[in-house]
Order: sequence, then C-alpha cells, then structure tokens
Amino acid sequence: MTVKADVEVLKTKIENIESSFDDHVAQNREDFKEVHSRMSTMKREISDEINLTFQKLYDKIDDNEKEIGGLAKWKWTVGGVLLALTFAMTVFSTFWEVHT
Repeated sequence: MTVKADVEVLKTKIENIESSFDDHVAQNREDFKEVHSRMSTMKREISDEINLTFQKLYDKIDDNEKEIGGLAKWKWTVGGVLLALTFAMTVFSTFWEVHT
C-alpha cells in the first residue's frame, strides 16, 4: 500500500468514528431528555400522592376535632347538671334542717 492509500483509509476510518460519535451524542441527548421527562413525571406523581396523603390526614384531624368537641360539650353539660343537682341538694338539705 502506498502512503496516499493509507491516508485515505485513515480518513475514512476517522469519518466513520466521527459519524458514530455524533450518532452516539445524539442518542445520549435523546436518552437524557427521556430520563428528564420520566423524572419530572415521577416528581409530579409523588407530589400529588403526598398532597393527597396530607389532605386525608387533615380531614381525619378535622373529624377527630369535631368528635372531641362533641365530647367536651357533653362533659361540660354533665358537669353543669351535677353542679346544679349538688346545689339543689344543699339548698334542700339546708331548708329541711331550718324548718324541722
């Protein structure tokens, strides 16, 4: 082989390598776009799941607060009735002692 033929063979190989490299770079860019898209989708889905979970927790807390509020009202009502009965029994007992 001559030097010119060797140089032409090397140029052809370099062009093939450059073409393969450019194809590889293009494929990598497409892969990176796909990965970025998937990551964005996963981020959105995870964020939606977290928001849904927090909303369920807040709803449950609201329900529990309403239950506790009802129990507190019941407790104060019973306490008030017991206090009124105690007062009435004291007044009756005192009035009974005074008049007998």
